[in-house]
Amino acid sequence: MSKLIDKSLFVAVAIAATSLLASCGAKKIPMQSFYSASNCAISEQTVSRIETQQQLDELLSPQPFFSTGNQTSPTPPIDFEREQLILVAMGMKSTAGYRIDWSNDPAILENGDLYLPVALHHPPSDQIQAQVITSPCRVFSLPMTEYREVKLRDIESESRN
Repeated sequence: MSKLIDKSLFVAVAIAATSLLASCGAKKIPMQSFYSASNCAISEQTVSRIETQQQLDELLSPQPFFSTGNQTSPTPPIDFEREQLILVAMGMKSTAGYRIDWSNDPAILENGDLYLPVALHHPPSDQIQAQVITSPCRVFSLPMTEYREVKLRDIESESRN
């Protein structure tokens, strides 16, 4: 009887330890590109959370409609109880050629930090670019997730390795 209890206890401890280790590891969080533009009129480079419909409307107000494929539509309402929006902006740039790339991979939640598979693309310094003020930004939609800080994973260096 005691061997049966010992085996049951061992199995229960093993399952609990496996669950604990899995919860400490990385978790994939699905994400979608919600909005992208080459001129968002944001002067500073930033990664920040959009927490209300009003903040979203203010971001998109210079562009009264945003594109979803081939059609334009008013800003859709977001359920901020279930979803969160994260803004990635490069700040004001004096030439064309800047953009925010996304690898279409999910975000990774690891050790309390949320890693977005996003790269800030700069034009090659040896190429001539149009002299125009740009302010690239991209907004991503993710399910509501608790995290300490948002960080960008350098997808460009990952693809070179």
